[in-house]
Amino acid sequence: MKKETLIFLLVAGVTLFAVMTYSSRITPPTEAVSNEVRELPGDAGIDGKTWLLSFDQAKQLSESTGRPILADFTGSDWCGWCIRLDEEIFSHPVFQKWASEKVILLKLDYPQKTPQPPAEAKQNQTLMSVYRISGFPTILFLDAKGTPLGRSGYISDDPREWIADAPGKCRSLTRQVPADYQGKLESVRRQTLRCTWLVFERRCHYGNSGGGLFLSQVVDSSQSRTNCLSKLGGLAPTRY
Repeated sequence: MKKETLIFLLVAGVTLFAVMTYSSRITPPTEAVSNEVRELPGDAGIDGKTWLLSFDQAKQLSESTGRPILADFTGSDWCGWCIRLDEEIFSHPVFQKWASEKVILLKLDYPQKTPQPPAEAKQNQTLMSVYRISGFPTILFLDAKGTPLGRSGYISDDPREWIADAPGKCRSLTRQVPADYQGKLESVRRQTLRCTWLVFERRCHYGNSGGGLFLSQVVDSSQSRTNCLSKLGGLAPTRY
């Protein structure tokens, strides 16, 4: 088996372990938490555009459709990255078409200026505590019982890249990559593997003496090999 494949499997395994560990610490609510939260009519939640506000309604729709819930924990009127995620990804027709076929949309907002109904604010605070949300934006994929399947956030300004990344965050989603995006995705994968190998080489030579160097600091799919080398102080791997 090629070394690139081994590294790819190792990184995938570490990611899966992290998600499983996180999920095992979460106990989803078994009772209703959305009392008096407004439920939306029609195709809300499944049309790819209209985000539900009620957690309980989202779970019911997930149960009846078999789709996972895409829960967006956001600060809509103050969080810059949340606003970018909404404008660049969630408002894009490419994402909306994908969402209308794949997920239930649920928005859990934590505004600082915009008035919010007390029942909705109470529900959202409860869910923030249950799911241990510590930063925004946080995207959780949940099953019909509210059990976490994976998590994501702001990845890039390209909705196709966000969609291509989603199955890696939520195993119940099937991979759906536009044909014209396959080449770019393969290039991104190779760059990520090279960056990952640089980290392992660094740790091999220096015993991770760099003051707590984490994979997330180096493995960035948008980074070139040159940038990776720069982050690692110019250390070149002996081989790929």
